[in-house]
Amino acid sequence: MALLDTVLDAVSLSMCERGRRALLGEIPYGDVLLDVSRSAFDHIRKHAGTGDIRRGLETIASYEAASYQRALGDMMDRLSRHQLLPFRDVLWNYLTTFPITTRQLFRRPSDPTGRTAPDNLEFYVPEQLLPFLPPRLPHFRAGSTIPKLDNWRLAELIGFGVNSEVWYGVDDSQAAVSPAALKFAIDPATTNIINEEDALLLKVFNLNEKTGIVPLRSVYVEANRPCLESAFVYGYDLTGLIREWQSESRTAKPEAALKLMRRLAEVVGKAHSHGIIHRALKPSNVIVHPGDAGKFSLWISDWGWGQIEHRRAHEASRTSSLPKATQLYLANRGSYSALYCSPQQERNEKPDVRDDVYALGVIWYQLLKRDTTAPAPMGDDWAEEFYAHGFTQSQAKLLTSCVSPRAERRPGDGRSLADLLKAEVYSLQPPVRFESKSSSLPKLAAAAVVGGGFSDSKREDPDAADAAAATLSRISAPILPRSSQDTMSGSAMHTIILSDKSVDGKPKQIRNSLGMTFTHIPAGAFEMGANDEEVGRKPHETPRHSVRIPHGFYLSTTPVTQSQYLRLMGKNPSFFSKIEHQGDMPVEMVTWFEAERFCQKLMSLADEMLSNRMYRLPTEAEWEFACRAGTKTAFWFGDEAKPTQVHAKGSSFPVSQPSPVGSTPPNPWGLFDVHGNVNEWCQDWYEEYYYFDSPGADPTGPTKGEKKIARGGSWTDPASDCRSAARHAMEPTHPCNNIGFRVVLCFK
Repeated sequence: MALLDTVLDAVSLSMCERGRRALLGEIPYGDVLLDVSRSAFDHIRKHAGTGDIRRGLETIASYEAASYQRALGDMMDRLSRHQLLPFRDVLWNYLTTFPITTRQLFRRPSDPTGRTAPDNLEFYVPEQLLPFLPPRLPHFRAGSTIPKLDNWRLAELIGFGVNSEVWYGVDDSQAAVSPAALKFAIDPATTNIINEEDALLLKVFNLNEKTGIVPLRSVYVEANRPCLESAFVYGYDLTGLIREWQSESRTAKPEAALKLMRRLAEVVGKAHSHGIIHRALKPSNVIVHPGDAGKFSLWISDWGWGQIEHRRAHEASRTSSLPKATQLYLANRGSYSALYCSPQQERNEKPDVRDDVYALGVIWYQLLKRDTTAPAPMGDDWAEEFYAHGFTQSQAKLLTSCVSPRAERRPGDGRSLADLLKAEVYSLQPPVRFESKSSSLPKLAAAAVVGGGFSDSKREDPDAADAAAATLSRISAPILPRSSQDTMSGSAMHTIILSDKSVDGKPKQIRNSLGMTFTHIPAGAFEMGANDEEVGRKPHETPRHSVRIPHGFYLSTTPVTQSQYLRLMGKNPSFFSKIEHQGDMPVEMVTWFEAERFCQKLMSLADEMLSNRMYRLPTEAEWEFACRAGTKTAFWFGDEAKPTQVHAKGSSFPVSQPSPVGSTPPNPWGLFDVHGNVNEWCQDWYEEYYYFDSPGADPTGPTKGEKKIARGGSWTDPASDCRSAARHAMEPTHPCNNIGFRVVLCFK
């Protein structure tokens, strides 16, 4: 309550001091809100701290209406002791909408309700507080019914526009169509334009069956304030997504932005094919609707209204301009139309489908910048800041064409742009990696038993095998000392078959020249990611989706140990290198790049080269497939963590260090330590929304990124972070004492 009081007191006092004339109706609110935000910011900084702004706003957003009304009443009583309040009722009505505008700005992928603040939201300047303030008084009140609007009741304010107001409407007599989004024109000039655009609105009704286009269901021109009734789509707008990207990532997300733009262009293309132009596309009218299993769909609203809004804005611009505070408010909410207007729109030329292409180009750029206040890019070097994060010159050329001042240089329409974006998505080929062929592994195993170690057909003839043996005899002794179990009398044993064959005819386990044991993982399919009911699941683990692993492979049965790493690399970087049984402890304090170098060096050993063995880190999909071993539960042994089977916080294992590998029971495919002990590096770059568009067969992750994937969880994590689906994004250059790795063995 104290934080709520601090913020409420600051805003109300600042409205009395800086916004008095607006409260009295003498000037627009936009003329005073910038000063109000600065005064309120200084007040909070003086009496609490800027860190309390986030917590105070979160308290306001989370309060139920009755509790907030009581807090508001207490604040008004405190204020009236020191201020004359001839505008008490007006101030009350203004502050009543404060929780609504705050929740609108807090809606985002991780909280579509908007009742929590992002953890890393910080306030440095007063202008950051501005978009949370109500831009003006609402024209209607919650609970009211409007004459000539059927039986719709206004339940809650959804949003403010410059010349409009949107309400969440309910109609108890029409459950099939309730709720609805009711957009009202609030000034006479906009009303006149609506009456003149009846033919346009009739055309928009033809789009109602198109996926991705929010249906316009009715137009009430006889109401006191003309109203457009549309279907209500639950979710958050694209501004919420952009703001979350901005707060949670230090770098751009070009691949995710590209895939989103492809979806948007496809929706716009559907309207263009019917001859309908939006002309007011912007992040605030792109709704991200969360679906089942973590999936989402994109919906574009305000078809028809967009052209009405543009006409009204152009007329208004001839006599006045928007106050700076209003411009900042709209820009921070992704709804400042001027940022998305093509030069042709600014000159009020005839509507053209390429006006929408221009707006899409600006939205694309804002996704890259993670900033809804960014105008269209200019010059030749704007894309340079994005290249290091996966943005391509081809994408830059396409985006530049979208925002060209000359319409003829832009893609022809939404469909054309969607096709070009689709080609860009397909051009992002996954990195090349070695695959094991179905025929090579049994041949290699057989050759290894007789000392040949070759798997391809050319090396199966006796002469070739003899030549290989002669070559091997001339190679100097291996760099690495061999233990007794790695040698056989008479000749070196390059591949040791440790158990009989699996169901598909391949050896179940193989030991290499370093003494590492590998278990065969068969080809197959599985459901990757967490389901909706999984305790501890994170948004980036969804949606759960089908993945096929087309080729079998071998995976080390345990994470790489300190002794194995030392024998190959000649050093042991582990933090826990001085403890008892350290040789059997998993190696840690290795970066992703050091794990890669381990694989490369292992592959360069004479025995491994002669046996045609290749080594690499597993892909994220391979890791989860192997971890699950045919199961669908949170852990391979069930949905609840068991203290003897997960080395995590609260388990029966040491709480201050990892355990020797193999301390937990193996999963059904013979892999140890898949839940806890140490995190394990994977091949893939991390991308938060990769699961939404990942390939169904053998996904290898995004082509670029800032962080790498680690899987399995560790001794420092809660058990919920050690689930089969749990994903961890790690800096590839930063070693840590809870990150190790295991490796894949495959054959040329």
